Amino acid sequence: MAGQFSEAIQELKLTANIVDVISEYVSLRRRGRNYVGLCPFHAERTPSFTVSEERQAFHCFGCGAGGDVFTFLMKFHNLSFMEAARELARKYGFNLPEAPGDDQSRRERILALNERAAAYYHRFLKELPPEAPASSYLRKRGIKPETIERFRLGYAPDGWDNLVRVIQAAGVDLALAKEAGLVSQKGERWYDRFRGRIIFPIRDLSGRVVGFGGRILGQGEPKYLNTPETPVYHKGRLLYGLFEARLALREEGAGLVVEGYLDLLSLSQAGITNVVATLGTALTREHVRLLKGYTKNWYLIFDADPAGLKAIFRAAPLFLNENLFPRVVLLPEGEDPDSFIRQRGQEGLLELLDQARPIFSFLIDQTLKTYGGRGPEAKVAVVEELRPLLASLIDPIKQDICIEELAERLSVRKDHIYRALESSGRSSASSSRQEGFDPFGEALLAFLVNHPQYFPEFADLSPEEFLRDEYRHLFEAIKQAYSSEGQFPEALFFEDEKLSALWARLRLSLEEEDRPDPEVMAQELRRSLDRLRKKQALQRLLEEIRLAQKEGHQELALQLLKQYQGLCLQQAG
Repeated sequence: MAGQFSEAIQELKLTANIVDVISEYVSLRRRGRNYVGLCPFHAERTPSFTVSEERQAFHCFGCGAGGDVFTFLMKFHNLSFMEAARELARKYGFNLPEAPGDDQSRRERILALNERAAAYYHRFLKELPPEAPASSYLRKRGIKPETIERFRLGYAPDGWDNLVRVIQAAGVDLALAKEAGLVSQKGERWYDRFRGRIIFPIRDLSGRVVGFGGRILGQGEPKYLNTPETPVYHKGRLLYGLFEARLALREEGAGLVVEGYLDLLSLSQAGITNVVATLGTALTREHVRLLKGYTKNWYLIFDADPAGLKAIFRAAPLFLNENLFPRVVLLPEGEDPDSFIRQRGQEGLLELLDQARPIFSFLIDQTLKTYGGRGPEAKVAVVEELRPLLASLIDPIKQDICIEELAERLSVRKDHIYRALESSGRSSASSSRQEGFDPFGEALLAFLVNHPQYFPEFADLSPEEFLRDEYRHLFEAIKQAYSSEGQFPEALFFEDEKLSALWARLRLSLEEEDRPDPEVMAQELRRSLDRLRKKQALQRLLEEIRLAQKEGHQELALQLLKQYQGLCLQQAG
């Protein structure tokens, strides 16, 4: 990275206190010099997630996740390093220069173009006469003028090039509009992507318009059309209405998830403002992690049809594996949230929320209903239906709780359900085992990170003396920073998540008050290094002896063997 950008990143990292940032997503409490909380990256009951304000780093001693403030945002929101840095810069009003190879200015131009398009669509809708199809449709659906204003609803008129002409008149390159998903091209002809559709602007957490959803009026397919994936629009990371609902979610301590734009609008104008909607796609792990950052209490209100049930089945492991236990609201048959709230109002929906079932209990209810009765065939079918969900649960404790509930509901033994899972080869296992590590490399790096005054003594180490790649890369980065700065680096940042996690873990590895005297540790490391180098020398000699024997150089092999024996005697002495 260029020097100017690297310096800006370091300054941003000092500006953004890691405790303040992580506290927005994790409930932290002080313990000694650090803060602890439940890890957002794996299910746990006892806090093993540690945040050090002094070192501006986090580490989970349960799953191994760790790093700096950038790494946390990258991992939590599934962002690239540059996306995390830009998000943090916006949050703190920090002017981040463009990085080499990062076309930030192009992203900003797309966002500006989206804003221009949103203003055009919104203005067009407001200027329509009351009898126009778009106005009549929204009125028929009960959408009020204040809702149109709050969510900046718009209308993309019929015709092939209305927006194209607006963009051209503004002197904007149509190729940029195509990249933004606003227009399409066929041969030499440019045409609007959204035509004859009610427009729902989609905003990110900063309130910027990143994309659009469009609902067609009259006949035509698809019924709903969204912006395609663009440099600023990623549907797997965005939820409609989250920007508008963010304050209500914090205040209420609970939230509702619906499927459609109009479902959300109807609930919002009925006074239920802590609601978000998916963007015509299934919920993703990133969506659930986003929800988790606002509250742990969620209600799923999907359509009362087979598609809605499938969506709940798909969502269940995503929530449960993030240690969230949402409740499912069962709507009357044939209803959706929009139609229900317009008929029964806020009070009717609140009654349903009180009756909502925990997600796994709900799925058992529905599966039993599907297969009818409690006979042997029905019980086998229910277990078979729920087996993929049970097998997808990472935490064995959570899996056991669900199996216990299912066994009780079916009046069968738990071990029989476990055997069914094992026979499928998909039973839950504990989190993946860590690969074997280099004990000397681990100990030396942890020591140097926590006692940098000893670094000059070990600076002549070769990276090849570390057995693991990440240890080599980290040592090289420290050595390079030391050479350029003339001192041990107080802070390093890595775009690579593994290196960032390793750096954080090592910085937090000797936090205990009863850690050994550093000089005692240094002496032990010196002895370990000496033993390691002698062992490596013996291994090299053995390889040279084998090669000499293989190539018929017996005299050379004997000379090398004498050297080998001499080294062995030295080590024994």
